Amino acid sequence: MLEDGKLSRADPVFFEVNVLAIDFGVMLTEYLQEAEKNKSKTRSIGKYYASELGNECLRQSYYRYTLNHEIEPFTLGVFALGNVLHDFLGNVYKIQLEKDGHVVELEKEVPPYKNKQFEIHGRADMLVDESLVVDIKTVSPNAFKFGSLPYESHKSQVMFYMHQLAADEAGIIYVDKYALRIVPYVVEYEPKLFRSSVSQIRNLHKSLLSGELPPRHEAFPKKYPCSYCPYQLECEKNGPQKEGLDG
Repeated sequence: MLEDGKLSRADPVFFEVNVLAIDFGVMLTEYLQEAEKNKSKTRSIGKYYASELGNECLRQSYYRYTLNHEIEPFTLGVFALGNVLHDFLGNVYKIQLEKDGHVVELEKEVPPYKNKQFEIHGRADMLVDESLVVDIKTVSPNAFKFGSLPYESHKSQVMFYMHQLAADEAGIIYVDKYALRIVPYVVEYEPKLFRSSVSQIRNLHKSLLSGELPPRHEAFPKKYPCSYCPYQLECEKNGPQKEGLDG
């Protein structure tokens, strides 16, 4: 404490009072929103990412590239926690596999797929011994109940990684984000699925160039993938059929 009775920054009470006065909820929301904006800036027509491969709703992919949409703080928080768990598990697997003599690369940059119209970029979660692709997905407990794993969209991503890395094997590790239940799935390379995924990106590219909105998913509005989609209001406004985007 200073001679005039005021608190100095070195005083522990000063630190306690000022830190506790911070609204960490607001701080976290602002941080996540800024990170999401920076991610959106990297999207451009003609450059696509493996995360769009196999997306069940082409309209949702279209909106990601055309709308400056602010995602709800709760949803951003869910994504952030999933990413933290995802990175933690990747590091655990790397440590344990390297103890057994394996060579492990995390966040392996994949050679981009290119043609005269567009490019597809991506990073595999893990490449083991230059021949095994591993993708880690955090999901809710309900995902294990209905026998629908592995999801086709996740398989499409892995097909892309396998094809571009010329990998011999692949697997998807599903993790219950609440109970840490882990279920692995072996994925076989399917050339037909790879081709259909690239074809889907081609359709997205055509829609973006023409400004023609893809049709609405038949599950709208209450079933997956529409139930948690951040573009529900826009989707309802623009109707179910193909049409030019309002505005």
